[in-house]
Amino acid sequence: MTQILEEIIDCKEHLAESYRLLRLRQHAISHASIPSFEEHSRFVSSNPYRHWFLIKNFDEYVGTVYVQDDNSIGLNLVAEHAFLAPGVLHNIKDFCEPLHAIPSKRNGRFFINIPSSDIELRDTLLARGGIEIQRSFLLP
Repeated sequence: MTQILEEIIDCKEHLAESYRLLRLRQHAISHASIPSFEEHSRFVSSNPYRHWFLIKNFDEYVGTVYVQDDNSIGLNLVAEHAFLAPGVLHNIKDFCEPLHAIPSKRNGRFFINIPSSDIELRDTLLARGGIEIQRSFLLP
């Protein structure tokens, strides 16, 4: 395995790399424009996720992955490293387990939200046995 997961901490290197990767994203769900570096720094400092990792392939940071309290996973890889997705999702289980189910609030399994424009990741998940359970829409 060439990729490793490095827990994001509030340090200069991780701030710079996570911001660089944010700027390289081709698909997004939660933001329409890239925040400033200062806004990004405040966001990282707020410790917004249960777990948040930089994905390193050999000596290069190529993406980020996070786990939220609802057991959702957010995966963002630089396009030319999209092939790492199955391994990253498999390895996330080495760092944490899903939280127990709470009816009508939280599934007891990990799930992943992906942008509707990320056809490659959708196809990868389906090919690996992923089951589509939901589609989300923003209301006008």
